[in-house]
Amino acid sequence: MENREYKDSLFKNLFSIPEYSVELINALLDTNYTIHDIKNVTLTNVLKKDIYNDLAFLTSGNELIVLIEHQSTLNCNMPLRMLLYLVDEYKRIIDSNNFNLYRNKLIKLPTPKFFVIYTNEEAEEKSILRLSDSFDGETTLNLDVICYNILKPNTINEKSKTLHDYASFLQFVLSSLKQGKTLKEAIELAVIECQKSETLNKYLNDRKSEVFDMLALEFDIDKLKAASYEDGMEDGIQWGMQKGREEGREEGREENRKEMIIAFFQSGISVEQIAKAVKLPEETILQILEDKKH
Repeated sequence: MENREYKDSLFKNLFSIPEYSVELINALLDTNYTIHDIKNVTLTNVLKKDIYNDLAFLTSGNELIVLIEHQSTLNCNMPLRMLLYLVDEYKRIIDSNNFNLYRNKLIKLPTPKFFVIYTNEEAEEKSILRLSDSFDGETTLNLDVICYNILKPNTINEKSKTLHDYASFLQFVLSSLKQGKTLKEAIELAVIECQKSETLNKYLNDRKSEVFDMLALEFDIDKLKAASYEDGMEDGIQWGMQKGREEGREEGREENRKEMIIAFFQSGISVEQIAKAVKLPEETILQILEDKKH
């Protein structure tokens, strides 16, 4: 995989492939576009700093599709994030076409449509988030985001085999984590199971060496904790962090962070990935793990 400061998520890497992206767009819009009708116009480094999980496509029907995969629980700020993304997209379109905003002639822009693909077992099958909910008073600014949870039975899963297969792959991983497997073991088992059932078979064969790196980097820490430590570790950590805040004990917060680092490492996450997640030097992570041995 190319050595970069950022990495695409597995979702973005998969659905950046034209044959898969057009299939997904047709499922979302209920259209019959071909790969020649779709142009990938995804912006660089707009919504997330380290891991890219956003996609944007321009269709021959002059629609601008903005799509985000989100693994954590429902994020009510998605409409605001989409608005900021849309502004940057329109800036790019205006600049690339040398449009003059001060002329009287109306500038025609692609019609935006916003979607979030949730991969969280607790999210609803389908929901709509509205930018208007961010305001206390009435507004004329409207932006709705349609959210689908592909880990639950869903109409778009039925319309897109690739999306269905992607959801199956994630469910294989989650199932193995719940059985006590490390993240590395869970991903390896999921790849084997998917190859047996020809789920994402071509994609996994072509990119087998990259799949673990992509999924390990993007795999949401909250999901990992919930899947691997359902016996109360997460509640204990949250309680400890709250207790530390209430009593103002820096040592309490530090101890909680150490326990989380150890738990992540035991789940198969690399030192490099943990360091990025908790924003500490790798040397500090290694020292915490070394101290745990004694």
